[in-house]
Amino acid sequence: FKRIDQNGMKVVLLSDSFRDDLASFYHFQAHNVVSVPNPVNIDQFSLENQKREKKILYVGRLSEKQKRFHSVLNIWKSIQDKLPDYSLDVVGDGPDRAYFEKKAVEMGLQRITFHGFQNPTEYYKNSQASLMTSNFEGFPMVLVEAMQYGCVPFAFDSFAALHDIIDDGKNGFIIPAFNEEEYADRLISFLGESEEQQDSIRKNCIAKAKIFSVDSVAATWQKLFNEYRKG
Repeated sequence: FKRIDQNGMKVVLLSDSFRDDLASFYHFQAHNVVSVPNPVNIDQFSLENQKREKKILYVGRLSEKQKRFHSVLNIWKSIQDKLPDYSLDVVGDGPDRAYFEKKAVEMGLQRITFHGFQNPTEYYKNSQASLMTSNFEGFPMVLVEAMQYGCVPFAFDSFAALHDIIDDGKNGFIIPAFNEEEYADRLISFLGESEEQQDSIRKNCIAKAKIFSVDSVAATWQKLFNEYRKG
């Protein structure tokens, strides 16, 4: 680390929010630390003529240690009777899938379908909101993938890089970490808004996702290389 710092090499993080974590290992000179997010292949997508179903979506591994999937079940349990026209789609697989399928039955959950591993694109296009309840993440691209299709993300405030992706209330919703009651309330509140209000947030989602496009991120890397050569 000392050699890297003294020679003006760059340490590249996925987010500026990780600077404090890095500093716990070594105090680099500030100008030697930069951030470049992961890129996503962004599809050309328009909200026009896109009819969404009354569906809520979870995409990800079915694991408890990181993904805290039991919170998804708890949140759905608390809102399923308040949203009788809605259903929950679970797209993904993992070591705890059988346990959670059994748990959903034991909890009396209704209108929940475990689809296993699938291409999530059409689910994003057809769903109203995408849920994330993770205990921790690095820089989860599943949020950006949902946003590019106007599928509004909800996530616990459990990892620093979340604020790089979601601007709370503008293009998604950030809920205090592990407060399932507030999570459920904000989800119901969003789904109860007018179509015009919802579409405004969806448009903001699509716009924000473009920041993480391959072209945009590649341009950031190119600028970094050019500045490094000049320096």
